[in-house]
Amino acid sequence: MPEWVADSSLTLTGIVEGKSDVAILRQGDQRLFVKVGDSIGGGYRVQSIGNQQVVLAGPQGTVILRMGGRQ
Repeated sequence: MPEWVADSSLTLTGIVEGKSDVAILRQGDQRLFVKVGDSIGGGYRVQSIGNQQVVLAGPQGTVILRMGGRQ
């Protein structure tokens, strides 16, 4: 698994809803498919996957990724 860092280059490009929702994240030219509880590097963990956003919890607080960008 690549060592991903939750920063401004990390974007949410899609969400697949189902029994276990899956978020599709992109950093540069790499894509990662994650579920709630997955670690994405840099000490961040996927806290929740919603309709149009993903919430990450990490050492510098909470990061909310919205479809196509970050807040």
